[in-house]
Amino acid sequence: MTFIEVFFLLALGHFVADYPLQSDFIAKGKNRWRPVDLASVPAGQTPQTVWPWVLTSHAATHAAAVYLVTHSALLAALELIVHWVIDYGKCANRYGIHVDQSLHLACKAAWAVLLMASLS
Repeated sequence: MTFIEVFFLLALGHFVADYPLQSDFIAKGKNRWRPVDLASVPAGQTPQTVWPWVLTSHAATHAAAVYLVTHSALLAALELIVHWVIDYGKCANRYGIHVDQSLHLACKAAWAVLLMASLS
């Protein structure tokens, strides 16, 4: 595959994982600063902090997409870590959606470069 093909497939995987595969629960639940909706807590249960699990699950979905394209566990692990950090920053209002998406796509370009370098 060429760099452009790899980048295109990684970008497709990103957009599928970030939009249709990101449920409302994930979009809200990954945000550490979003208050817990007490109406969503089943009767008799204590509200618990779930954002680390939800954010990690979302980042792992992206890591799986990277792995499916690159067949590299290292690139998938890097995606999990970097996606987690980028989304954490967005949820903290350090930047908005445009910077968030640009950072994610820059990572996909980096993964494509690293993959192509490893194949040559």
